[in-house]
Amino acid sequence: MADYRKMWESLGMDLETHDQLCEVLPQAFGDVFLSQENRPEAMDYYNFVIAEIHGVRPQELIKAQEEGKKVFGTFLRVCAR
Repeated sequence: MADYRKMWESLGMDLETHDQLCEVLPQAFGDVFLSQENRPEAMDYYNFVIAEIHGVRPQELIKAQEEGKKVFGTFLRVCAR
């Protein structure tokens, strides 16, 4: 995965908490999805999207916004209890 820390920081993300999330996600995704028997090869693109979910897509959206394009979406906020 590329280094997106500068982008995340510019978005005001809590980098310490995000780092904690990024430490467990690859293992969890691998355990739940990548370990499935007979997983279709066509899922490779989906695997890439999930692996880069915090990088490639936000980077594309920021670039589009800088080009004057309208950007909108939904966000999920995860709160620790």
